[in-house]
Amino acid sequence: MDPVVNQIAPEYGAITSITARKADGLITINIWESIEGAQAFTQRPEVQQAQARSGLPKPATFERYTEVYIENYRQAK
Repeated sequence: MDPVVNQIAPEYGAITSITARKADGLITINIWESIEGAQAFTQRPEVQQAQARSGLPKPATFERYTEVYIENYRQAK
């Protein structure tokens, strides 16, 4: 999905995405400016098509947090 995500996601307020392998699968953490932007992004047909082509399973669960603190250590100099 990366080419589609990289091209379209910023228009909807995507900030960053982190994916890590776990013993029982994958975990992806996406940081968005707003819930509305994230929801609108996932409704785009090309995003849904990219998800299907990727071969990755659809997320089993979603957890949304409204109070998030991000520390960027590279910019904290």
